[in-house]
Amino acid sequence: MKRWLGLAVIPLLLTACGPTAGPLGRPGSTGKTGSWSGGGVRSGQFFVTALPLAQRPRNKPAVLLSARPFKASDARGLTIRYAAVKAPSYGMSIGGARGWKPKAWGLRTLPGFVVGPDERAAVVVGATSSRPGHYFIRSFVIEYLIGSRHYRAIFDQGLEVCVGADHCPSWTDPAKG
Repeated sequence: MKRWLGLAVIPLLLTACGPTAGPLGRPGSTGKTGSWSGGGVRSGQFFVTALPLAQRPRNKPAVLLSARPFKASDARGLTIRYAAVKAPSYGMSIGGARGWKPKAWGLRTLPGFVVGPDERAAVVVGATSSRPGHYFIRSFVIEYLIGSRHYRAIFDQGLEVCVGADHCPSWTDPAKG
């Protein structure tokens, strides 16, 4: 009797703890920055990076739901865009770039984007601000479904955006020469 009771409690505990990272996530991610892409942009111009998803072989398709900064306070003062893209077998071509180029990069709407078994894909994140300054998003959370199971994966990959040459001494605006 005790054995059956214990087996019945385990699924309840797992559900109470919330979604796990699942197969698209990276084991050991904690919300602290492991690496980041960054660069200087003009006011209103996006700086963009891609978060590669770790799709494992023989899984059912994953349906992406949303992406957001791990800490909401990191996004203060920023306008953020998210999209999804199928990645070529050799990897992502967006490590860090200026501008938001949905057609050139083959970007698709993130909510409802399907990552099939053995497919490589990424979540593309772009951030900008109308106010000059230095902004840093330490890590991101991506939520998705596989079947009816909900997952929440933390990506310890950050995005640094420096808006305006006055705040970014090592960056010069290409438009100004």
